[in-house]
Amino acid sequence: MTMVRPLHGIFFCVLLALSGPGVLPAQTPSADDLFRDGQFTQARALYQAQALRLAAEAPWSRAHAEALFNLGAASAATGDLAESMLALRQSLAVFEKISPADNLDTALVLEGLASVLLQQDNLTRAQECLDRALKVREQIYPEHHPQLARLYALMASTAQLSGDYAGTEDLYYKALMAYRKIHGNVHPIVGEVIQNIATFNTATGGFEAEIMYQQASDVAEALYGPWHPLRAVSQTNFGWLRWTQGRYDEAEQHLRRALEIHDHLSAGSHPDLAVCLIQLGRVLLAQDRPAEAAPMLERAAQVYESAWWRAGAGAERSLAVLSPYPLLAASYLEMGEIESALTAYRAHHGRLVSLSRRLQDLPGPLASRRDSLVSLLGVCEENLARLTTEDSDRAARARARADLAAAETSWRAFEKQATQQMVPEADGVFPEGYRSSSVEPFFGWLTVEIQPGQQRGWGFVLQQDQPVEWALLDATILAGTSPVAAVAQVLADIQQGRDEASAVGLATLRRYAVEPLKAHWEKADAVRVLPSGFMAGFPVELLLEGNQEVIYVPLLGEEAQARTGAPTGRDRRVLVLADPPFSTDPMALQDPADQTLPDQEILRSALAGDPRAIENLPGLAGTRREADALARLFPDTQMLLGTEASEKSMRALALGKDLGRFDIVHLATHALIDAERPERSALVLSQVDRQDDLAGDGLLTVREINRTWRLNAELVTLSACATGLGRRIDGEGFLGFTQSLLGAGAHEVMVTLWPVDDRATAMLMERFYANLAGNLSSAHLTPAQALAEARHWLRDYRTPAGSQPFAAPRYWAGFVLFGAGS
Repeated sequence: MTMVRPLHGIFFCVLLALSGPGVLPAQTPSADDLFRDGQFTQARALYQAQALRLAAEAPWSRAHAEALFNLGAASAATGDLAESMLALRQSLAVFEKISPADNLDTALVLEGLASVLLQQDNLTRAQECLDRALKVREQIYPEHHPQLARLYALMASTAQLSGDYAGTEDLYYKALMAYRKIHGNVHPIVGEVIQNIATFNTATGGFEAEIMYQQASDVAEALYGPWHPLRAVSQTNFGWLRWTQGRYDEAEQHLRRALEIHDHLSAGSHPDLAVCLIQLGRVLLAQDRPAEAAPMLERAAQVYESAWWRAGAGAERSLAVLSPYPLLAASYLEMGEIESALTAYRAHHGRLVSLSRRLQDLPGPLASRRDSLVSLLGVCEENLARLTTEDSDRAARARARADLAAAETSWRAFEKQATQQMVPEADGVFPEGYRSSSVEPFFGWLTVEIQPGQQRGWGFVLQQDQPVEWALLDATILAGTSPVAAVAQVLADIQQGRDEASAVGLATLRRYAVEPLKAHWEKADAVRVLPSGFMAGFPVELLLEGNQEVIYVPLLGEEAQARTGAPTGRDRRVLVLADPPFSTDPMALQDPADQTLPDQEILRSALAGDPRAIENLPGLAGTRREADALARLFPDTQMLLGTEASEKSMRALALGKDLGRFDIVHLATHALIDAERPERSALVLSQVDRQDDLAGDGLLTVREINRTWRLNAELVTLSACATGLGRRIDGEGFLGFTQSLLGAGAHEVMVTLWPVDDRATAMLMERFYANLAGNLSSAHLTPAQALAEARHWLRDYRTPAGSQPFAAPRYWAGFVLFGAGS
């Protein structure tokens, strides 16, 4: 169930506003006056000019650090979180250089960074900043001291957003008491803490939510009068609370009051307006008034688009604003406007892959500048990575941080210039009447929560030259279980070998999601599926009763360009990376084992670059078998095995533009999936000779793929555990390797949806590539056809004794194919 969003955005901008110039006095009083008067845009311009002047005159001075901090506060207050992050990181780098150890200055900047990271939904990094700041303040102030109020509030919000409710309410109340000691009962920060306590109570069913929302509204009105954004926020949250209680008339009244305030303030593009409009649209739908809901949600879509583009291409920021499109599609469906519903549905899906592909089409000069900045960012990040240990030189670490911040500033300027030169999408709304050029039908699903705890769902099919067809799904089939929970249970049963239970679950899902469109499935030899909503991360093949080939397509309507003149069969050019040593000792033996996900502690440590955790990863003997099979099947194969399967080798190929010449790229190693920060998810490469400047940390991350890879591959295969997973985001599926590789130019990507058996993987891969090479058939099979045949072959494989060791779906159903288009 969607729950009310904690208002850490406004809340922590206010914190920065009050703590920034007040604690770190700037050299330009007029900027401070503007800031305190709420004229943040004007104050930001003055702080920026001051920071630029001091960067030239005294770059490593306290005055420069303070100016950067104030610039970060002003940027956050104007909603430009990317610029705020850069300024605050630069401020921290300067303070670290001029101070021998962390102190109140660095603690304050760390708290500012944490507030921005929270607004970017980057909870792990926010917690790291808070832990470091807390160590400083605990050394100076006793528990419950007012100077700990900011930390209490930030820590409470971090815990709530991460779902760790234990102690969250206690931290909020500590913050509230501390702020009341400082400011009294009527103060913006006091009102915002009360607001957050109310949202926490709404999310957890606490009985004090109504009282707290009323208190927050009263504080805002006492401070600012009836026409203020904080009152609008309070009314929006009050409306949400009433919706959760099923009191729709009262919910509508509160939300219309909030909308009246937003309109009075002309808040035409503020994310809070979008939230208000979305909730109002939901309440109207809950009252069976779709014709009134649609205009509200259409307006919300306009606000959403503005916020999306202003946030930029980063996955965390660009998707942080709640999307109105699922509810908008539902409102159109309720009115019978099926074409408009498809338009709204399409606007909701695959935006990140679409943007990445458009960036590939940059003009020559911009593309060259991009490549040089990509290289610079990589060097700066590597320099900083080598200086993150406790015994590193502090001044060198500060310089590395400053260099990285400067490079990111240049990258931000490039993004703005590139965006201006790209052909804009039509305000996020795609042309009505869209028809796929693909012969295969597209299938997708839409589920929305219109009434509390109740999911309303539809399935659709889109075929060439035919109107879109929608089917309402029967929620009673799931017997009160949400579609997401039903899918999760089936996946758990499959992976844990509970075959009888999984068979029952699959039958239920088949009746719910597939049978309403069964006539279209039965006619098709191949289908395309949009893997989002409740079906994200689920192998739809298990629900089909035939042997259809399935390709998962993360975006609807942006067809990939055909690879004209590309080789087929054995003539394909292939790159294989396999069996890297996970120990830094090249002579060390690794115990081979089935591929399994490392436990969570090893995973966290390995993602942080801890070599001891990486050394605990088991060897993958089966990946050598995969590599040998590819070399036999495709004569033009470049092999990177053992110590050659290194970050240094892959970086040389990427920066030398050589990756684009391969038709198939096969990467077989361990994958470390970070569901919270998908850009950190990584493939583990050779850990030998990492002291080399070009060796890096031995991890190939999603971020590095985004920045340096340029592909024209027919297929990229990630033969590792759960590479199809990542951070689950509605409209994008699981954010991680798949979107990055498709965005880098791969035409199709094969990944896994769960931990896979090493021997079964080797056998399936050998069969799959034999199909592609044409060894088993005179016809040239597509990757989808080759995978479908290999999966069925592995499922039906018999040993000489007659047993079928891989018949269970856990051995073969986890391999899926994603394609960018037709």
